[in-house]
Amino acid sequence: KANKNVYICGTSGSGKTYASNSLLTRAFKDLPILALSFKPGDSTLKLSSSITIDVSKTPINAFEDKDIFIRAYMITLAVEKPGTIVSRIPMVLDEALTYSKNWDELIEYLLHLIESPNVDEVKRSAASHILDGVRVLKPKVHSTTGWLWDFKTNVVLDFSGLNDYQKTFFAEVILNMIWKKLQSNRKECVIFIDEAHRVLRRTENYTSVLDEMAREIRGLGGILIVST
Repeated sequence: KANKNVYICGTSGSGKTYASNSLLTRAFKDLPILALSFKPGDSTLKLSSSITIDVSKTPINAFEDKDIFIRAYMITLAVEKPGTIVSRIPMVLDEALTYSKNWDELIEYLLHLIESPNVDEVKRSAASHILDGVRVLKPKVHSTTGWLWDFKTNVVLDFSGLNDYQKTFFAEVILNMIWKKLQSNRKECVIFIDEAHRVLRRTENYTSVLDEMAREIRGLGGILIVST
């Protein structure tokens, strides 16, 4: 059974980006392409007839879907050591997101939980852990609107202006949103991820959406090209 998905693996400087660009500009030139780029000055940013979006200046609104936010948070800031506090983090984060529409409101609600005398110690510790993570993930520029690829144009998302945690978090959020859209409306397209180790992460309870995409995207008309 034909499978157009491509996995490119090699050491630094071995020509992965060149090989990827050749595929994108030749083999898949007639399909709309979404490329995720994490390196400053990456040649992927020169993809022909593409729109480049600097994610650090135009961050996605991560608050549109609580489940996606929680999944991206847990993958990005995973705490592998088991314990009562760790197990409470998703529940406390879910509660905080219910009352938050943006990063400042999320920080305010978490501070409320930490300072409230009616909150038990485990919940307070979980809220404190989340607060530390949120402060690392909070972008410099606020976004109140969601961004979603139209599956018609070539778009390069430039993540190079974000810190390493933000790169993983916002890439995971965007991929989840795109995947959700693809599942509800089949589209022929190419999704290219350079330095895929940024999002190829898993914990005991959470796995990057990239795993699911690799298994099922072909049946929805998509092609996944991964380089790492």
